[in-house]
Amino acid sequence: VLNTAKECQNHYPSEFVYMKASLLDIDTENATQYFEQAHRFIFSARKQKWKVLVHCFMGMSRSVTIVISCTYKLV
Repeated sequence: VLNTAKECQNHYPSEFVYMKASLLDIDTENATQYFEQAHRFIFSARKQKWKVLVHCFMGMSRSVTIVISCTYKLV
């Protein structure tokens, strides 16, 4: 689980592998600071055939930004 919301806690650390990207949901937040770490986390999980959930609080900006950055990296 890649948690991109600063305000959301990792609720089940004994049941899931987490990465925390403590991003605020504001226009001036710099998500690029987490791109490399997030890419390694996601690609490592996918290589092991694990599923990855990327979430934020509303699911409209922070999580989407990370997912799109991974897609761009593949091109």
